[in-house]
Amino acid sequence: MSIGVRGSLYCKSSPHRIRVLLIGTAAAVWASSALAQSQTASEAAADGQIQEIVVTATKRDSALEKTPISMSAVTGASLADAGVTDVHALLQSTPNLSFQDAGPSQTRVFLRGVESPGEATTGIYYDETPVTGAVGSSSDSGAYSTLLKLFDVDHVEALRGPQGTLFGSGSMGGTLRIIYNKPALDDYEATVDSDVTASKHGGEGYDVQGMVNIPVIKDELAVRAVVYEQHGGGYIDNTYLHQNNVNTSNTQGGRLMVRFKPNDDLTIDGSIIYEHDYGYDPKWTEGGGAYESTS
Repeated sequence: MSIGVRGSLYCKSSPHRIRVLLIGTAAAVWASSALAQSQTASEAAADGQIQEIVVTATKRDSALEKTPISMSAVTGASLADAGVTDVHALLQSTPNLSFQDAGPSQTRVFLRGVESPGEATTGIYYDETPVTGAVGSSSDSGAYSTLLKLFDVDHVEALRGPQGTLFGSGSMGGTLRIIYNKPALDDYEATVDSDVTASKHGGEGYDVQGMVNIPVIKDELAVRAVVYEQHGGGYIDNTYLHQNNVNTSNTQGGRLMVRFKPNDDLTIDGSIIYEHDYGYDPKWTEGGGAYESTS
């Protein structure tokens, strides 16, 4: 049984989104020979070795350097060490990845600079489930990408496109894949992570998230649950309504994953993900003053 706790304090002043999402998936996969890793990322780093990243961009396990696709990948261990829990932070480690943020729940994702109104040009996958944006009054679904928190992630893949053959018509520019850690069949695990945030001339916030893994039937059935809550302190004042820090944001969510392995040749994974985001439109008018809204 392993338990990990991490905490940090930093300043942040970034807008959040409004989103309500419920995803359910189930898949049966015939097992094949996989590339084994004898050391964890931290052990490999301690030994001065380069960790081998195993990706599934071709629908089978392969080493990153041996995969015949133009792609970038970052491990979950690297994300955790850097305190990254937001997809937007992938800009620092993923070439050709860009975001166009027009406010809460209005984020467009594109790779290789391929951008157009209407349908998305970059596919977004959580494990093997594609998630498309909601169609608004302008039928511009590509501007409403679903970006969930990056916690308890195995790795993230950014596949430069076009990737229509494997990942559908919405992957002209490429595909962004978030691969979660799967339930461990042989060991109990638990992790708690917390952050405290502060915005200059604004409000305070916090971010708490946790994970627990329970093998119900050892080597055969296991469940893995993740829950999180985030409150972002606002920094924009509404001079018309005489309200301060109006662009606060709140996020609650979690996911439940189940793995059933009746024999060595069959693995069945199921998952359900829920996230509820709500917040104020983080726009302000230059003429009204720095970080002040007049409407």
